[in-house]
This record gives sequence, structure tokens and C-alpha cells, in this order.
Amino acid sequence: MSNFTTSTLSPELGRWMIGFDRLFDTLTHVESWHNTNASRGSYPPYNIILRSDDHYAIELAVSGFGEKDLEVAVSNGVLTVTGDIKQPEQDLTYLHRGLSRRKFQREWKLVEYVEVVSVTVSNGIMTIELQRQLPDSLKPRAVSINFVR
Repeated sequence: MSNFTTSTLSPELGRWMIGFDRLFDTLTHVESWHNTNASRGSYPPYNIILRSDDHYAIELAVSGFGEKDLEVAVSNGVLTVTGDIKQPEQDLTYLHRGLSRRKFQREWKLVEYVEVVSVTVSNGIMTIELQRQLPDSLKPRAVSINFVR
């Protein structure tokens, strides 16, 4: 089985695809990025919701985390949610401990033009609203045809 890379595909695809070199570069990094996130486990659980063609939402279970314990940031096209309970736990004796209070970090790669619109927490669920906002120059438009006589 042969591996396809940017250098092996570019000469052939370069004849009819313009500007897709960044796509291939992104695809070559997806596997390593996925493996890094997979090693972090499945905590906390989350949902990704498609609200419309250009509107998405991420729901993340953050029960037990307070306002000062959570952070949401976007850097270089990566959305990162971090949770770390900073207050010390009380000296309690648990008969059963099923609620996790461990720290976490979740990351999602955002495609171009997807922006975080809002972040809310209600009833232990963090909701991150995302919107794809194409610049006017990238939106479809009709081009007039001038006939020369």
C-alpha cells in the first residue's frame, strides 16, 4: 500500500486544483493530532450538534466545575476547553465516589472561518455555540458577462 503525501499528489492535482495544498498539509497532521487527543481519554463526555449548515454547538458535561475552574480559548484554529477545580476538597469519607473531579483538557480543530459565538453553562452542561462566517469575498456571487460587438 502506498502512502499519499503532498509531494506525491501535488504534481498531478496541481494541474486542475488550485490552492488545495493547504488541505493536504492539514490532512497530514490530522492523524497525529487525533492520536494525541485519543490518548487523553473520553472525559468529560461531549456532544457536537449541527444546528444549521453554518451553525454548530458543542455540549460538554462540566458538572461540579465552578466559574473559576473552567477556561475556553481559541488559538491557531484550535478550540481548547480546560477544567481544573482549584478549591481544595473537604476532608470527607466517601462510601462511594462516582462523580469525577479530575482536571481535563479537550481540543477541537476549527476549520477556517468558524468562530466561537458564545459560551454558556447551565445545569452542569457547557454549550459552545460556533458559527461559520464566510467573508463576502468568498460567498457565491453572479459574475456578469459582457458581450463585445
